[in-house]
Amino acid sequence: FQNELFPENSLGESEKSSFTTGGIKGGLTYRLSGRHFLTANAQISSRAPLLRNAFLSPRSRNTVNPDLENEQLSGVEASYILRFPKLKGRVTVYSSSIQNQTNVFTFYSEDSNDLVNLITSGVDHRYQGVELGIEANITPTWTLTAAYADGMHVFTDRPTVTQVIDELDAFQDGETAFIEGYRVGRTPQQAMSIGATYRSPKFWFAGLNYNHFNDIWIQPIGTRRTNSAVENLIEEDPQFERFTSQTELDDGGALNFFAGKSWMFRKDERRYFLLLTLNMTNVLDNTDFVTGGFEQGRPNVANVDLFGDRLGFMWGRTYFAMLRLSF
Repeated sequence: FQNELFPENSLGESEKSSFTTGGIKGGLTYRLSGRHFLTANAQISSRAPLLRNAFLSPRSRNTVNPDLENEQLSGVEASYILRFPKLKGRVTVYSSSIQNQTNVFTFYSEDSNDLVNLITSGVDHRYQGVELGIEANITPTWTLTAAYADGMHVFTDRPTVTQVIDELDAFQDGETAFIEGYRVGRTPQQAMSIGATYRSPKFWFAGLNYNHFNDIWIQPIGTRRTNSAVENLIEEDPQFERFTSQTELDDGGALNFFAGKSWMFRKDERRYFLLLTLNMTNVLDNTDFVTGGFEQGRPNVANVDLFGDRLGFMWGRTYFAMLRLSF
C-alpha cells in the first residue's frame, strides 16, 4: 500500500537486494577403540542479512540499510565421546564467531517525539565454551542424565550506531559504540541439568528433570556507550559506571515432569500403536525467574532508572499432552 508520508517509496514492489553466499564445512572422527571416539568439526561460511535487519522500516517504506554486506561465520569444535552399554557421555569444546552483522532496533524517543530506528552495523560476536553430557542406565528401568554447559559469549569489536527518525527518514551521523568485551545478552551462558527416568516393562515411563541457569546478562544497547551519550559525565562519577555498566541477572531454574504410556493392538491382521505423552514444565510455578532482557533505546543520563530494562520472565506452570496413532 502507499504510505502518505513516503508516497514515492512505499507502493508496489521494492528494489531487489542480492547477496552471494557460500561456505565450507568438514569433520573428522578418530576411533580410539570401539567405546572411545574423538571428533572434530570446522566451518567457514557467509550468509545474507536477515530480512528484518535489511530494511529500515518495512511497515512504512522501502528504505534499505546502507552498506549491507554478508555476515561472516566461522567455528571449530572438538569432542570426546564415550559409549558403554550402561554409560554414554560426551565432552565438547567449541569456539565460533559471527562478524559484520547488522541489527535494527526501533524505540520511541521523547527528544524527537517519534519512533527512532537504531541501526547497529559491524557487530562482531565470539562464542567459546565447553559442554558435558552423561547418560547412565543404573538399572534396566532407571536412567539418570546430567548436562553442563559453560560459555563466554562476548562482543569483540566496536560497532557503529546510526539513528534514523522514522517519519523524517533522516539519518544522523554514525557513532562508535564502545561495547567491546560486553557479554552477549538474552540467553544464559551457563546451564546445568539433572534428571531421572523410570521405564516400566509394562510400556509406560515417567521422569523428572531440573534445569538451572546462570550467567545471564541484559542485552546492551550501543547508544548508552557512545561519546555523545556520556559527554556530560566524568569517568570518576558513580553515575558514569551505572550508565555504562552491563546488568547481570540472578540465576534460577525450573523443575519439569514428563510421562507416557504406549499400547499395541491388532485389527484385521494389522498392528496399531497408540502413544500418550504428558508434560508439565515449571512444576513449582517459579514465575519470579528473569530469563533475559534488553536495555531500552531511550537512555537518560540524569535518571538511569527512568527507562528501566525490558525483562522476560519464565512462563508459569504449563501443560502439554499428545496422542499419536501409528500403523
